[in-house]
Amino acid sequence: MTPERAPDPPPPSLFDVLGEPAPATQSLAALTQDNTPLAPPGHSRLTQLVAEAWSTPLPSLTCAQARLLTGQRLGLAWLAGPVARLALSQPDLRAEHYPGDLTLAALWAFADLLEHAPREAWALADLDFAWMAQAYANDDELSSHAAGLIAAARALTEPVLA
Repeated sequence: MTPERAPDPPPPSLFDVLGEPAPATQSLAALTQDNTPLAPPGHSRLTQLVAEAWSTPLPSLTCAQARLLTGQRLGLAWLAGPVARLALSQPDLRAEHYPGDLTLAALWAFADLLEHAPREAWALADLDFAWMAQAYANDDELSSHAAGLIAAARALTEPVLA
């Protein structure tokens, strides 16, 4: 008889990894009073995952859920600062799919980060991304995508010449 394997522990929350308290105890659905991202049954897996993340209390929100919401540009009034700070402190963090996926999501939503967490966004644009060359060396598409996101973020932070 094979002993039953203990269930895997839940992944750490975004705020546990970041080492700071969540800004609120409610979910983004409760904080925004917007249930639009909540999916009725029968929708796509992505829609279901977004709905699950949207209804998760912030202290329990995982890095993968934060990456997903950031990539969908949802909840950034609450998430921009924490996501940017985590991307700054651990830019190669693998939230779910590959090293730096949370950082790339932050760069994808960079204009929103500038609006909601300008200091962190400016610091993110100035980050040394040299580690990506090695991390994405075998994936030309991801490497090109990352380079484009970095360039776009940096273009938004360049001084405007009069």
